[in-house]
Amino acid sequence: MTPPSVLDLSAYLMYATGKTARRVDVRITPQGGTARDHLNADIASADDDLLSPLSDAEREQLASLLRRVHARHEEQGPASGPG
Repeated sequence: MTPPSVLDLSAYLMYATGKTARRVDVRITPQGGTARDHLNADIASADDDLLSPLSDAEREQLASLLRRVHARHEEQGPASGPG
């Protein structure tokens, strides 16, 4: 599935201005929900292909390690750049 361009997003999202100018509510349209479902299926297929050499236990171990790395990154916040 080809992702929509920025100009085509109106078919996938609905925008509504909130009570103040600082708030914008964004909701997904039925067409956007269908596109999301297709993309999720594509991602799951790509994951299966990428992880095919691993056993179920190895996949779970990898997922656990990645969750730990992610949690640590979230705790520390964005890394500061050089200088």
